[in-house]
Order: sequence, then C-alpha cells, then structure tokens
Amino acid sequence: IEDLEGFPSDGNRYELIEGTLHVAPSPRFPHQRAIGNLFHLLRQASPPDLEVVLGPFDVLLGPDTMVEPDVFVTRP
Repeated sequence: IEDLEGFPSDGNRYELIEGTLHVAPSPRFPHQRAIGNLFHLLRQASPPDLEVVLGPFDVLLGPDTMVEPDVFVTRP
C-alpha cells in the first residue's frame, strides 16, 4: 500500500486488491453522470448520522487492500 503513494498522478486509478495492483483509466462522462446521480440519491436517502462522500478518496479495507471508490457512505 505504501508503494501506491509513489505512483504518478496521471489520471489513472491505482487500487490494490488482496495484494494485486489494478489500474483503470479515468472515467468518461457517462460514468461521471451516473456517479453524480447516485450521490444525489444517496444524500437524499441517507440518515443524519451518515455521510455520503465523493471520490477520489483512498479507503483502506485491510493490510493488502486499498480502493478508491467513486462514492461511499460512512460515519463522519
């Protein structure tokens, strides 16, 4: 996971899932529109004790897994 910090800021998404590097290109317009719509719906339905967050944002799920979700719900 520490090695991910040294990867370039080239628009690609770098994630580590169970120790395997996954690289994805930056999202296109239809994807971003869908994420915006999902964010809006989640914010409307989310209870006050939860927060809806837009990516990019690193989420550590274990010692060898760090992902960068488009949108997620968490406690503040």
